[in-house]
Amino acid sequence: MEVWIDSIQLDTIRTAKALGLLHGVTTNPSILPKSKELLTIQQLLDNQEGPITVQVRDKDSCSMLEQALALEEISERIIVKIPVTQEGLKAIHVLSKKGIQIMATIVFSASQYLFAAKAGATYVAPYYSGINKSGLNADQELMHMLDMKERYKFPTKLLAASLQNLEDIQRCIDIGVDAITLKDSLFFEWIKDHPLTQERERNFLITSID
Repeated sequence: MEVWIDSIQLDTIRTAKALGLLHGVTTNPSILPKSKELLTIQQLLDNQEGPITVQVRDKDSCSMLEQALALEEISERIIVKIPVTQEGLKAIHVLSKKGIQIMATIVFSASQYLFAAKAGATYVAPYYSGINKSGLNADQELMHMLDMKERYKFPTKLLAASLQNLEDIQRCIDIGVDAITLKDSLFFEWIKDHPLTQERERNFLITSID
């Protein structure tokens, strides 16, 4: 399972990299300031070897295509995030034919996974907590997506986003998603040393023989 960091904080990214956990970095317009977008993108590329995602900032497919092609010129490690709307699907379809990697985003239903996979998306990012808040069962929706992936042999990976707590992480692991992306605070909570491991380590050191 791939572990992504949903942050532009370099300390978090470096920690995840040092632990051998980091696959890549996800961003969105709310955490990637437009005025510093190019600088921040370059910093994210320089501080880790994996892919990063950058989301388009317009709603029409023509503008999405222009932005995606411009991002691809910066680095082949940039995966373009495009919302799963009708306009977004048009852009995903065209870009996938050009070999540009796409993460279909803002996904709330299993049907949207099917649409994005058929259009050629590399990843689909369902919003786990958002699905639950909408009244649907996120576990069931993700399982439906994985069933489609298996049944129709889609290569499109499932990346669970908008996880809120450790229970959400474990549920996604149990379901069998391909990837998760975590905010800074949840990532550090997840990797915190287990107290029993710390206690046993101390005991071993106390009783060790020279």
